[in-house]
Amino acid sequence: MGNIFRKELIQASNDGVLDKREWQALKKTAETVKAEQSNSDDAQLASQVVPFLDSFQSQTRIGYTLNGPEKTKLQFTFAPHYSESELVPGRTPREQVNYIAQRDNLPETNDESNRCGAASMLNAFLLLGGSFSEAASRLGLPSDQREMTFGNVHRAQEALYDFASGGSNQGLSVELLKTHLNGQLQSVELQGDIVKAAQKMGLKATALHGKTSDTFDQREEAVKNLFYRNPSAVLLVGVHLNQQSGALSSPAQNQPENHFVTVFRDQGTFFLADTGASDNGKGNAVRELSADQIKAFVYQSSGSVLGISRW
Repeated sequence: MGNIFRKELIQASNDGVLDKREWQALKKTAETVKAEQSNSDDAQLASQVVPFLDSFQSQTRIGYTLNGPEKTKLQFTFAPHYSESELVPGRTPREQVNYIAQRDNLPETNDESNRCGAASMLNAFLLLGGSFSEAASRLGLPSDQREMTFGNVHRAQEALYDFASGGSNQGLSVELLKTHLNGQLQSVELQGDIVKAAQKMGLKATALHGKTSDTFDQREEAVKNLFYRNPSAVLLVGVHLNQQSGALSSPAQNQPENHFVTVFRDQGTFFLADTGASDNGKGNAVRELSADQIKAFVYQSSGSVLGISRW
């Protein structure tokens, strides 16, 4: 019966991940050990480890050395807010996308840092009324991976990214083919990986822009026209993501577009869903946009602004 907490900690983190379910079980063990063996080394260890891990509010890479007769070095990812096998919380797509991030703890995925476009397109599919089981079917996931668990959502993100990118590790490309006549902008055709991703999901992607080359970034009229024609439409918006702080900003000369987010409306209010600077299961992926943020990210952005709708 000795060293129960120590043994459980080693076993739970042995695969390189200490997730929500393992963490909740470990905390229960800690309480039991402290209550029944209050003066033991194991109780002392539990009193040190639990507050230490509780101090981390987001997914973190942990290195921890267990002292004792057998010194043990632990290296694991601490993911206190979710487990890959857990169902994504929420009754509506609006609630569900608030819990979904693109980072995962699956051994079989490789492109989580590149798949913001795919993750945002999958979010758009859900926000447009598509079911996750339909998305999984479109992406060729086997029948036992069509329940909306975090792990299956991440597998779907990866499958969509791999399909659309063709194996590239640069993220999903966006290309605009512009046609001019006598110096006037005649047409803009959206091309690139992002179109392949939309088509795979049965969605239509359209570039939203101003009427002339000089006013190309003045997108307010085009965006409002999209929502007038299709009130349930969703936007995919290119932004700059600060990799250190997680802050989002409108692309600029010294802050190039490097990330995609989903922008949608709910009862007339604009919201942004970000799969990059958020944690699975934490419920911090969606934020309301202020009037100034709508102008910066959408109406007057120099980045990509794409309308996404069902055919």
